[in-house]
Amino acid sequence: MPDPRTLSAEMAACVERFHQTGDLRELDRAVALARACGDSRAARGNLASVLLGRFQESGGRDDLVDARSVLMSLASSGPISAGQVSQLAAIHRHTYEYYGDPAELELAIRTSRFGLANALPRDTALTDLHHGLAAALTGRFDRDGRVADLDEAVRAYLAAADAADGDRRLGNLVNVVRQSRRRLDLPVPLPDRGLLTSAIAAADEAATGFPEDVPVCGEMVQASGLLRRYRHEATGDAADIHEAVRRLRRAVSLPVAKPADRLIRLASLGAALHREFQATGNRDVLEEAVDCERRVLAETPVDDPDRSARLNNLAAALRERTLYFNDLDALHEAIGLLREAVALTTAAPARRTAAGTLGVALQDLFARTGDPRVADEAV
Repeated sequence: MPDPRTLSAEMAACVERFHQTGDLRELDRAVALARACGDSRAARGNLASVLLGRFQESGGRDDLVDARSVLMSLASSGPISAGQVSQLAAIHRHTYEYYGDPAELELAIRTSRFGLANALPRDTALTDLHHGLAAALTGRFDRDGRVADLDEAVRAYLAAADAADGDRRLGNLVNVVRQSRRRLDLPVPLPDRGLLTSAIAAADEAATGFPEDVPVCGEMVQASGLLRRYRHEATGDAADIHEAVRRLRRAVSLPVAKPADRLIRLASLGAALHREFQATGNRDVLEEAVDCERRVLAETPVDDPDRSARLNNLAAALRERTLYFNDLDALHEAIGLLREAVALTTAAPARRTAAGTLGVALQDLFARTGDPRVADEAV
């Protein structure tokens, strides 16, 4: 009978070859070797690890069930390592994703918290434990919409990045940025300034971690600009909005994953320029904002669900021309855009808002021209 240590070494070599080649047959061989290693705690721990790894690559339900059974038997017969606690938490999370049982998600969160509370300060499993907690909290936010879960998930991804290096650190920084953007898009108060500042630092570091021809580099540069714009709106710091515009200009020039992303980046630049104009009163900045919004609208199809919002964005920039520089032609153009936005908006609350914005613009035009027909439409 082969020596278990030899089998274990061969299993580890199979796993390493899989990481190098992506050949799933190497994982199949690793599982077979792990099963042949005997029934010691170490052998069962290795089996659980390779079963979970194969599940994460191929999605085979039997692997998930078997890995769970092995780890639960280990936990019931003695203490398990922080790494195995992390694996058990991942199994609970994957089981939730597979079957939709909320109890499994709660178990994933509790198991991750337990592992973090009991892990040694420099344990190599800390990154996985923090990452697993963040993923489970994000899953609960997706299910229940608890904003506190999303805030905690961002902090957990930050902790995972701090406990890692290389590509694992970079991956967790990207998660920090993506979840921070989700958080800031919610119609609720901003998170504490420290969390926002940490997210900006994560975006800046992540942006330098990818070659410029990789779309995620542009995504991180864009996020760095957007996050700075949010912070400017919270603090009024002019340096933030200037830097936001600089970074968003750069993001527009970088490769995108899909064509629609370029328009989104251009729209983000237009919004930041509009905000910079409001902070500085510089007409050249306003004209650049108008130009950005025109380009975005020109490339947005009539049936695009974002067209109404983009009509409103251009109209808002044009109305600034009227408000600050008495440009009546800009107001007429803005009203035409707002009429189209109202016509495109069907949902009752949004339509009332769009109609209200049009009404305000019409009242402004009446105040400037005295045209009674304008007053009638405004009413």
